[in-house]
Amino acid sequence: MVARISSAPCWQFSIGRVWLDSHLQLSTENEVHFIDIYTSVRDCINDLKLRRPTGHDDISNEQIIYGGSQLVAYLSLLFDAMLRQS
Repeated sequence: MVARISSAPCWQFSIGRVWLDSHLQLSTENEVHFIDIYTSVRDCINDLKLRRPTGHDDISNEQIIYGGSQLVAYLSLLFDAMLRQS
């Protein structure tokens, strides 16, 4: 049985809470944009399959799946920053 990531919103976790709170208070548009990214990242991780070979980065699907909600929050922040800079 694979432990999947909960559907709780990312701002309920203690990781980066101060940054997230200030980021989400900037405007309503940022909040909606961030929640969509978090949900998309969580859904993509939940769709990963176990026992697949690693790529060139040597990161296995198991490492991402078992990374938990903290990893999802940080990946969401990363992708959000990348989209803002593009």
